[in-house]
This record gives sequence, structure tokens and C-alpha cells, in this order.
Amino acid sequence: MNLKHYFDTFGYCVLPRFWSADEVAAIGAEFDRLISATGIMACCADSSPALVKLIEHPGVMDLIVGLLGNFWLYKGSDCNVFDRSTPWHRDYFIATPTCKLLTYLDPSTLDVVPGSHFVAGPFSRLLNAALTWPE
Repeated sequence: MNLKHYFDTFGYCVLPRFWSADEVAAIGAEFDRLISATGIMACCADSSPALVKLIEHPGVMDLIVGLLGNFWLYKGSDCNVFDRSTPWHRDYFIATPTCKLLTYLDPSTLDVVPGSHFVAGPFSRLLNAALTWPE
């Protein structure tokens, strides 16, 4: 199964070692710097020249075009510290194909629900019905 077919079927792809060890170290150092500077648990990667370079990385561009085709829209970035207190949620509630690229510095924090990307599908309707958010 090729990567595009896998992505279309399951709604996600895991690409271990997409970044080199040096790139992962640089991403981690810049992330730590941004979190220390802002004192908050989220930051925007667009505010960091070092992280913007990653967004513009040829491998990233090739990956996006391979998954979505030539017509796609960049909608911004974020950096987060995951603490597992966020309940399951869908990042997008639209039927238009979308792609969220994530770099997990700690791979043990990755949780996905395969098939949840079919917004109008029966599985997705069941997930939406089961979602409960803390008040």
C-alpha cells in the first residue's frame, strides 16, 4: 500500500525518522526556547525562523503535494506540550481534504482514531455522538 492510499484509507501516516537526529534536536531546542520565552504551553511555530524553515522544507512540500495534490492551503501552525488531559477530538469538521502535519518529539504521545477523517461517514457520526467535553 503506498503512502497516499494509506492516508486516504486511515486518515493518518506515521513517518518515523522523517527528520534527521540533528533536525529533531534543533526542533526540540527551539521548542524549549519558545516555551521558556512565552511561559505558556502553546506557541506558534510561524514566529520562529528556525521552525519556519521546517515548514518550508522540500521534504514537507513533497509530502503535502503527494497526499493532497498541488492545490492546498497553509493555515498556520502551533506547538503544544501534550499532557494527555485533552479528550479525543477532531481537529477539523469539514469534508474538504485536510492534512495536519505533526512532529512528536515524544512518540509515545501519539494517539489516532483511524477512519475518523471521514466527517460524513457512519463511523464518524458514531464518534461525534460519543464525544463529551468537560464543562
